Amino acid sequence: MKPQAIWLRVRVYSSRFILAAVAVILIIGTLIAFSEVPKVQAANQHRNHLITQLESMGITHFYTDYWSCYSLIFESQEKLLCGVVNHHLNPSHNRYPPYYTIVRADKKSSWLCPKDPNMTTTEYDCLDWLEKRMAKQPPGKYKRYEIDNYVLYRYMLN
Repeated sequence: MKPQAIWLRVRVYSSRFILAAVAVILIIGTLIAFSEVPKVQAANQHRNHLITQLESMGITHFYTDYWSCYSLIFESQEKLLCGVVNHHLNPSHNRYPPYYTIVRADKKSSWLCPKDPNMTTTEYDCLDWLEKRMAKQPPGKYKRYEIDNYVLYRYMLN
């Protein structure tokens, strides 16, 4: 067999193999994407329920972690505003400073932290510090709620 014929066969078979590999990768990617749909729908339902609960309680300003803050602002169409705090409850990564300014100016702002550390990162896992801070508050100043895997401390004094 001539070298040119061998080279032609190698090119044809390698092209077919690459095309088949790309097709398999695309099919696997599509299956993975479709398998994630129920999880995403459940997460959206939880977020919408949280927004509804906060709005029904009259809570519009609160401090929370980075990952929760901006999705809640966006999904609520800015009816809810939050300030981002890190795991020590200090301001951190507030992409749009006026939001934090508004929340800080409201002396009745609430606190919201995910109960599940997997919902955020170590840098923003604020629940432990929040629980410690609230333990030092006068009785009746804040009321604790648990809503959709979040802990909410709502300001109660007038």
